[in-house]
Amino acid sequence: MKDFWLLIEQSKAGKTKSAQAEWLRRHLLRYTRANVEDFYLWVSERMKDVNTYDMYAAFYNVFEIGSLDGFFEFQSWLITLGRDAFGPVAAEPDNLIDIPQVRFLLHLLESGRGWSLENSPGFGGLDAAVCDSYTALGGDVNHLERLVGLQNLNVSIFELEGDRWDMDDPDQIRARLPKIYRYKYQKNA
Repeated sequence: MKDFWLLIEQSKAGKTKSAQAEWLRRHLLRYTRANVEDFYLWVSERMKDVNTYDMYAAFYNVFEIGSLDGFFEFQSWLITLGRDAFGPVAAEPDNLIDIPQVRFLLHLLESGRGWSLENSPGFGGLDAAVCDSYTALGGDVNHLERLVGLQNLNVSIFELEGDRWDMDDPDQIRARLPKIYRYKYQKNA
Protein backbone atom coordinates (compact mmCIF):
# COMPACT_ATOMS: atom_id res chain seq x y z
CA MET A 1 0.00 0.00 0.00
CA LYS A 2 1.59 3.25 -1.10
CA ASP A 3 -1.19 5.81 -1.22
CA PHE A 4 -1.52 6.49 2.48
CA TRP A 5 -2.13 10.21 2.18
CA LEU A 6 -4.54 9.64 -0.68
CA LEU A 7 -6.66 7.42 1.57
CA ILE A 8 -6.64 10.08 4.29
CA GLU A 9 -7.63 12.78 1.80
CA GLN A 10 -10.42 10.65 0.34
CA SER A 11 -11.71 9.76 3.80
CA LYS A 12 -12.43 13.45 4.36
CA ALA A 13 -15.42 12.99 2.02
CA GLY A 14 -17.14 11.83 5.20
CA LYS A 15 -18.23 15.18 6.60
CA THR A 16 -18.20 14.04 10.23
CA LYS A 17 -15.50 12.26 12.20
CA SER A 18 -17.61 9.12 12.51
CA ALA A 19 -18.33 9.17 8.75
CA GLN A 20 -14.63 9.69 8.03
CA ALA A 21 -13.67 6.79 10.29
CA GLU A 22 -16.35 4.57 8.72
CA TRP A 23 -15.21 5.51 5.21
CA LEU A 24 -11.64 4.60 6.11
CA ARG A 25 -12.70 1.33 7.77
CA ARG A 26 -14.75 0.27 4.72
CA HIS A 27 -11.97 1.14 2.29
CA LEU A 28 -9.30 -0.64 4.28
CA LEU A 29 -11.46 -3.77 4.06
CA ARG A 30 -10.75 -3.75 0.32
CA TYR A 31 -7.07 -4.40 1.00
CA THR A 32 -5.13 -7.34 2.35
CA ARG A 33 -4.16 -7.74 6.00
CA ALA A 34 -0.57 -6.95 4.97
CA ASN A 35 -1.76 -3.66 3.45
CA VAL A 36 -3.64 -2.76 6.62
CA GLU A 37 -0.51 -3.60 8.63
CA ASP A 38 1.43 -1.21 6.38
CA PHE A 39 -1.19 1.47 6.92
CA TYR A 40 -1.06 0.97 10.71
CA LEU A 41 2.73 1.26 10.66
CA TRP A 42 2.46 4.39 8.51
CA VAL A 43 0.03 5.97 11.02
CA SER A 44 2.41 4.99 13.83
CA GLU A 45 5.30 6.67 12.01
CA ARG A 46 3.29 9.88 11.60
CA MET A 47 2.33 9.84 15.26
CA LYS A 48 5.96 9.36 16.23
CA ASP A 49 6.80 12.38 14.04
CA VAL A 50 4.62 14.61 16.23
CA ASN A 51 5.13 12.98 19.63
CA THR A 52 7.48 15.72 20.84
CA TYR A 53 7.68 18.24 23.66
CA ASP A 54 7.47 21.09 21.17
CA MET A 55 4.31 19.65 19.61
CA TYR A 56 2.78 19.06 23.02
CA ALA A 57 3.64 22.65 23.96
CA ALA A 58 1.99 23.92 20.77
CA PHE A 59 -1.13 21.82 21.49
CA TYR A 60 -1.16 22.95 25.11
CA ASN A 61 -0.72 26.65 24.35
CA VAL A 62 -3.11 26.77 21.40
CA PHE A 63 -5.96 24.74 22.87
CA GLU A 64 -5.21 25.20 26.59
CA ILE A 65 -5.53 21.45 27.08
CA GLY A 66 -3.00 19.76 29.32
CA SER A 67 -4.36 16.23 28.96
CA LEU A 68 -1.85 13.74 27.61
CA ASP A 69 -4.74 11.56 26.43
CA GLY A 70 -6.08 14.59 24.59
CA PHE A 71 -2.65 15.08 23.02
CA PHE A 72 -2.66 11.48 21.79
CA GLU A 73 -6.05 11.97 20.11
CA PHE A 74 -4.82 15.30 18.74
CA GLN A 75 -1.98 13.48 16.96
CA SER A 76 -4.54 11.32 15.12
CA TRP A 77 -6.67 14.37 14.34
CA LEU A 78 -3.67 16.13 12.87
CA ILE A 79 -3.05 13.15 10.56
CA THR A 80 -6.69 13.12 9.43
CA LEU A 81 -6.42 16.76 8.38
CA GLY A 82 -4.20 15.55 5.52
CA ARG A 83 -0.67 15.99 4.26
CA ASP A 84 -0.94 19.73 3.60
CA ALA A 85 -1.78 20.39 7.24
CA PHE A 86 0.32 17.65 8.81
CA GLY A 87 3.62 18.20 7.00
CA PRO A 88 4.28 21.83 7.96
CA VAL A 89 3.23 21.22 11.58
CA ALA A 90 5.33 18.07 11.92
CA ALA A 91 8.31 20.04 10.60
CA GLU A 92 7.64 23.05 12.84
CA PRO A 93 5.02 22.81 15.62
CA ASP A 94 4.64 26.60 15.65
CA ASN A 95 2.85 26.22 12.29
CA LEU A 96 -0.12 24.70 14.13
CA ILE A 97 -1.60 28.17 14.48
CA ASP A 98 -1.69 28.54 10.66
CA ILE A 99 -4.11 25.63 10.06
CA PRO A 100 -7.61 26.87 9.16
CA GLN A 101 -9.27 24.14 11.23
CA VAL A 102 -7.29 25.28 14.27
CA ARG A 103 -8.32 28.91 13.71
CA PHE A 104 -11.94 27.76 13.42
CA LEU A 105 -11.73 25.92 16.75
CA LEU A 106 -10.15 28.97 18.39
CA HIS A 107 -12.92 31.13 16.95
CA LEU A 108 -15.50 28.81 18.55
CA LEU A 109 -13.75 29.11 21.90
CA GLU A 110 -13.33 32.87 21.66
CA SER A 111 -17.00 33.33 20.75
CA GLY A 112 -18.03 31.35 23.82
CA ARG A 113 -19.60 28.54 21.82
CA GLY A 114 -16.99 25.92 22.67
CA TRP A 115 -16.57 22.59 20.93
CA SER A 116 -18.63 19.54 20.42
CA LEU A 117 -16.98 16.14 20.17
CA GLU A 118 -17.37 16.47 16.41
CA ASN A 119 -15.37 19.68 16.10
CA SER A 120 -12.76 19.12 18.79
CA PRO A 121 -9.03 18.71 18.09
CA GLY A 122 -9.09 14.96 18.63
CA PHE A 123 -9.83 11.90 16.52
CA GLY A 124 -9.89 8.59 18.38
CA GLY A 125 -11.70 6.97 15.46
CA LEU A 126 -8.57 6.65 13.34
CA ASP A 127 -7.04 3.87 15.42
CA ALA A 128 -10.42 2.18 15.83
CA ALA A 129 -11.07 2.22 12.07
CA VAL A 130 -7.74 0.57 11.29
CA CYS A 131 -8.03 -2.00 14.08
CA ASP A 132 -11.65 -2.84 13.22
CA SER A 133 -10.82 -3.40 9.56
CA TYR A 134 -7.80 -5.51 10.48
CA THR A 135 -9.87 -7.66 12.81
CA ALA A 136 -12.59 -8.04 10.16
CA LEU A 137 -9.90 -9.30 7.77
CA GLY A 138 -8.96 -12.00 10.29
CA GLY A 139 -6.04 -10.20 11.90
CA ASP A 140 -5.18 -9.95 15.58
CA VAL A 141 -4.75 -6.42 16.92
CA ASN A 142 -2.01 -7.67 19.25
CA HIS A 143 -0.02 -8.52 16.13
CA LEU A 144 -0.29 -4.89 15.00
CA GLU A 145 1.14 -3.77 18.32
CA ARG A 146 3.99 -6.26 18.02
CA LEU A 147 4.77 -4.94 14.52
CA VAL A 148 4.90 -1.40 15.87
CA GLY A 149 7.29 -2.54 18.60
CA LEU A 150 9.52 -4.38 16.13
CA GLN A 151 9.77 -1.21 14.02
CA ASN A 152 10.52 0.86 17.16
CA LEU A 153 7.47 3.00 16.45
CA ASN A 154 5.88 2.78 19.86
CA VAL A 155 4.43 6.15 20.74
CA SER A 156 3.99 6.93 24.39
CA ILE A 157 2.51 10.18 25.57
CA PHE A 158 4.66 9.67 28.64
CA GLU A 159 7.89 9.57 26.61
CA LEU A 160 7.86 12.62 24.38
CA GLU A 161 10.87 13.26 22.14
CA GLY A 162 13.04 16.37 22.35
CA ASP A 163 13.98 18.80 25.05
CA ARG A 164 11.60 19.31 27.95
CA TRP A 165 10.86 22.96 28.68
CA ASP A 166 8.47 25.10 30.70
CA MET A 167 5.39 25.44 28.49
CA ASP A 168 3.91 28.05 30.83
CA ASP A 169 6.89 30.41 30.72
CA PRO A 170 6.03 33.32 28.38
CA ASP A 171 9.70 33.89 27.50
CA GLN A 172 10.17 30.27 26.47
CA ILE A 173 6.88 30.24 24.54
CA ARG A 174 7.91 33.42 22.71
CA ALA A 175 11.31 31.91 21.84
CA ARG A 176 10.11 28.44 20.81
CA LEU A 177 6.63 29.14 19.43
CA PRO A 178 6.68 32.77 18.27
CA LYS A 179 3.60 32.61 15.99
CA ILE A 180 1.53 30.90 18.65
CA TYR A 181 2.77 33.40 21.22
CA ARG A 182 1.75 36.35 19.02
CA TYR A 183 -1.68 34.91 18.28
CA LYS A 184 -2.53 33.79 21.78
CA TYR A 185 -0.81 36.36 23.96
CA GLN A 186 -0.28 39.51 21.94
CA LYS A 187 -3.28 39.88 19.66
CA ASN A 188 -5.36 41.69 22.27
CA ALA A 189 -2.46 43.48 23.93
